[in-house]
Amino acid sequence: MVVTVKRSSKRTVSNLIRNFRSRILNGELAAGSALPSPDEIAKRYGVSPITASRIMARLADEGIVERIKGRGTFVADIAKTSKKFTIGVAFSIPSGDISEVSAAFEAFQRYSCQAIRQKGSDVKHLNHNELCDTELADEILSDIDAVIVSSTYMYTDPAMIKNLSISNKPVVVVQQTGLLELPFNQVVPNLYEGYDKAMELLRKNGHKKITVCSFEGEEHDVRVGQIKHCAVCNGFSPESIEVITRAKLVADLGRMTGFQIGMELIERDNCTAVLTTSDFCAFGIIDALNSKGLEVGKNLDLISFDDLEGAGLCPYGEPVLTTISFPRQKVIDTAIELLFKKLSEKDENVYSIKVPTKLIIRHSTK
Repeated sequence: MVVTVKRSSKRTVSNLIRNFRSRILNGELAAGSALPSPDEIAKRYGVSPITASRIMARLADEGIVERIKGRGTFVADIAKTSKKFTIGVAFSIPSGDISEVSAAFEAFQRYSCQAIRQKGSDVKHLNHNELCDTELADEILSDIDAVIVSSTYMYTDPAMIKNLSISNKPVVVVQQTGLLELPFNQVVPNLYEGYDKAMELLRKNGHKKITVCSFEGEEHDVRVGQIKHCAVCNGFSPESIEVITRAKLVADLGRMTGFQIGMELIERDNCTAVLTTSDFCAFGIIDALNSKGLEVGKNLDLISFDDLEGAGLCPYGEPVLTTISFPRQKVIDTAIELLFKKLSEKDENVYSIKVPTKLIIRHSTK
């Protein structure tokens, strides 16, 4: 039975591209086999013929299908038409609870490896020590065509930045929440969009003062700055914005520290609106409220950043936290597309790309 969708969406188009790409790369659609015409794709999947044609054009740009005028579109012989690259992948993976680390950090590495392999190229895992050692880095990077690296590494050792720079290989930095002063391409989430919506919601709920809870560290400092900027732009005075910053406890991603912050907030009668720079901090605050018989969204409006619950990490059984999304998959997809564009076109420009974010409203706000 064929189900026809009445109107197309960006998600539908993206899913169709992934579906065709996956079926081609895993051999389900053999080299030389004919693909449906744009009219057939339109009828089958509920998109317009123009959109269907653009989907095929996108796959043709990737070199995995071949469009022959007057005949149709055919699966290309990837082994003959596509150059195989080796992409270095360097992501900082902290220690901690397996499920929490997987949802928050390993997803970036996992998505990157999947996307690279879907394009018929190889992955080489790199680590911090290798990239900071000049001799090792020179030897390793000589066998790599490009690198995708997490911003966490960019904060730790300037030697890595120097070694990546002198390699003259395309580098894309991802995962950070603000553009850094780097000589590399960057793909980041545009958190200002999400924070603007958060401030509008708090204003609507009657709040005139907000408390920002964060962890020590440059990446969290960037988020605090973004929150304060958006708050002022939405009518909150600088004096009405309080910032609480704490060091994370050893071997914890921040939930225990969040609990300590939450217990402190409970003692304050005038604290009714809180924004955190991490879902882990927010989870700890919710734990503190629960321990005192209080309810998030009733006794305290709480907004966070990351949407780990949307990624499947649900410590309360169901998603409860109003949060700004971290569009991991979109960030990685954009970064990989940029890397391969630079490799195929020998593009020497340096790009900074911001991926849209949104506010996801759940029980933790009124």
